[in-house]
Amino acid sequence: MGFTADRFRLGTQTRVMRSPLEWPAAEKTGNVILVSLPFILLLAQTLPYISSVYCEDEIFSISVSRSWSNLLAVFHDYENNMSLYYVLLHLWMRIFGETEAATHSLSLLSALITLALFYGLERTWLNKRTALMGAFLLAANPTFAYYAVESRSYSFLILSAVISTRIFVRLLRKPESRVAIWYGISIVCGVYIHYFGILILLVHALSIPRRVLTRPYLFRALLSGLIILAGMLPLLLFPP
Repeated sequence: MGFTADRFRLGTQTRVMRSPLEWPAAEKTGNVILVSLPFILLLAQTLPYISSVYCEDEIFSISVSRSWSNLLAVFHDYENNMSLYYVLLHLWMRIFGETEAATHSLSLLSALITLALFYGLERTWLNKRTALMGAFLLAANPTFAYYAVESRSYSFLILSAVISTRIFVRLLRKPESRVAIWYGISIVCGVYIHYFGILILLVHALSIPRRVLTRPYLFRALLSGLIILAGMLPLLLFPP
């Protein structure tokens, strides 16, 4: 039976030896239940550190995000990298406060959403069992878990990459103007979360198969490009 199972005959009976990675019940289990398993793994790793003391970079994030005046002053005089994250953190702190547990929870929430969307992205090509294994590997990644409880933008950067990739896959399959617009917006949001977000655009461009380079797709790609350029123009008003 190939890689996943082997048959052998013992007396008059035939037994099936299954791979330890094979889990037939996964295909009959609901997606919500399956996604909750990597959730538990990530929470088990991160909750003990949810109230850990701020590092120097986190202190900068909290200081910048305390008020709109601080945000505008930093964007104008210092830098505008991670600007969207600082705005989100400011709004979050107005509701939940600025304790370590409160601000770390924002990054943890982002990481949990990333796990769910990443599992959904995998399901585009893979069965439930394989997609679940991928979600487990992401949850167990030390870097992913570390940034899930750090008051910086990196957890959101991963989330933006997953969201834009899901939209990109949809755009490849169905090149509609509406999807192209949302793709452009997702890339712009990624750049405002962190400048490294622009790199996902390069990854997507290099992964486009030649068979989809039709006139309708190229038109939608141009539309996405215009939205990305327009969205990034405000960055010129402030120092990089």
